[in-house]
Amino acid sequence: MSLSCQNPDCQAHQQPNQNNLIICKIYGAEQIRFLRCQTCGFEFSERKNTALWNLKISETRAVQIADCLSDKNSLKATVRITKADKTTVKRLRTQLGKHAKGLHDTLVKGLKCKVVEFDEHSWFCRR
Repeated sequence: MSLSCQNPDCQAHQQPNQNNLIICKIYGAEQIRFLRCQTCGFEFSERKNTALWNLKISETRAVQIADCLSDKNSLKATVRITKADKTTVKRLRTQLGKHAKGLHDTLVKGLKCKVVEFDEHSWFCRR
């Protein structure tokens, strides 16, 4: 995993492998690294700006829930299958959606499509 400074005002912002990050401490059962940028002094968790940011469940558990949701299981089915709390699944689902949208908006730009083909699955959208 290559990390970079999360401070938008830093010269090393979003530039991985600059050897400017040092580990300040390691915390939690998941041994999450808390880092400091030597360029600007900004401190942040390695999970900052990820779908796992500020979660109180393990990464393994979050991936299990995400896999279940990505298999098109409903909220109720995901809660039953993973034995997770409903509010945890809802919160993670929201966070995953926001993160996926941000990633999509960053990576998918300037497309000039002549044809767009949707797959055959039925999708239900609500606002």
